[in-house]
Amino acid sequence: MPDLLSNNFQNLLQDSCSELFPPAGEAVVVAVSGGADSMALLHGLISMNKWQLIVCHMDHGLRPESSDEAQMIQRVVEEANVQDINLSGEFHRCEVARLAQQAGIGLEEAGRRARYALFAEIAAKYEAQVVATAHHRNDQAETVMANILRGSGPVGLGGMPQKRPLNATCHVVRPLLQASHQQCYDYLGANGFTWAEDASNQDRTFWRNRLRHEVLPALESGAPGFIDELLSFAAAQQARVQQDVAQAVAIYVEAEDKQSLRVEPLLAASPDIRLLVWRHLVQELALPMERRTLRQLDDLLLGKVGRRFEAGGFRLLRRSERLSWEPFERKLPEVLQLISGSGSYAVHQGDLDLRQKSEVVDVIASPNEAFLSVDAIKGALHWRLPQEGERWRPFGSEGSKPVLRFLADRGMPSYARRVKGLLADEAGVLWIPGFTIADRAQVHPSTTGVYHARFHPSATPDDRDQVFV
Repeated sequence: MPDLLSNNFQNLLQDSCSELFPPAGEAVVVAVSGGADSMALLHGLISMNKWQLIVCHMDHGLRPESSDEAQMIQRVVEEANVQDINLSGEFHRCEVARLAQQAGIGLEEAGRRARYALFAEIAAKYEAQVVATAHHRNDQAETVMANILRGSGPVGLGGMPQKRPLNATCHVVRPLLQASHQQCYDYLGANGFTWAEDASNQDRTFWRNRLRHEVLPALESGAPGFIDELLSFAAAQQARVQQDVAQAVAIYVEAEDKQSLRVEPLLAASPDIRLLVWRHLVQELALPMERRTLRQLDDLLLGKVGRRFEAGGFRLLRRSERLSWEPFERKLPEVLQLISGSGSYAVHQGDLDLRQKSEVVDVIASPNEAFLSVDAIKGALHWRLPQEGERWRPFGSEGSKPVLRFLADRGMPSYARRVKGLLADEAGVLWIPGFTIADRAQVHPSTTGVYHARFHPSATPDDRDQVFV
């Protein structure tokens, strides 16, 4: 029986990888949390030994046992290397709770954003074209049900595709999407592999967990076969969407030098097909993939000639026969203001209060408030804008990243992040109001003094990234 369980799982995985993975020998990033599903995926890929595997693990900083899970995965990496299997490990930590508070989003969404930003970073580092995740059949059912309850459109009702773009050079693939959660458990058990049980997966305060443990089991119990029918519905939706995609692509590929689209076929298309055109345009221009953005594009098409919409460094214009777009640059304001110690300052986008305190405190009441270690400050303080290519190490991060990329990962539009005021010293960024401080500026018990900084944004923003008239 163990051999049969192993063979069934391994055959399913091998069939999926043959369709989704690059040729043997190339780099593949594998997202591994330490749970049963991702450990089954990792061990299955190790046993195949066909690709250069890069294990990518993120510690969300939410549970005390999370460091044990990282060590468990590290042991698997080390054991594989002893067996001459081409396997590397990337282990990172992100303070997801702080990120969620700063961005005003839930823990689940904050964790998802942080993970996918890390996937893109690691894939670029190893020049990998594929990031494999361990989403399985049960995850698909939850996703489809969640999208139904949210009132998603035709794309959302199809659930997760087996392959989707992560960025221009890399795809996220899901080789276990046809496998069940139980099959992952069976494979691990049959081979004596270990995994970690995340207690937070049982926490019913998370909506996704209630869906997993309460809603779907109740529906399956009341209507046996419900989940199978739900997945069949999703597969049919994906197939139908693919037909619409063909029509949408036919409209989009006609774009003149990739700078405009003819209005006539757009107006003749159904709203569903136009939605797919807008999704493709948003991806091409790297605009926010939000319902609001898609709606604004449709409003622009249906509006009067001469209307315009500016977003993410592009200006879109409704002409009589074409919907056109072109990159544009706004002149950045000249912002470099000396901050000479304690005091109140009228700065770009608001007012800054800076007070030095002798006692060591670190109690933040709002995202626009921070405590900075005086010991960490190098040279003069300045209020300025992010510099092109400038890097920093945010609080709780294990490595540095570009400042503009940090702001982009938190949903800030292109132009807005370029005019974001921040506090810096001669060594670089110390604090970005509304987000976090530099890791080097955090207060320690040995800190001899702190700056208490408060930023009061202007009632009316100086600049807007999006204009719709």
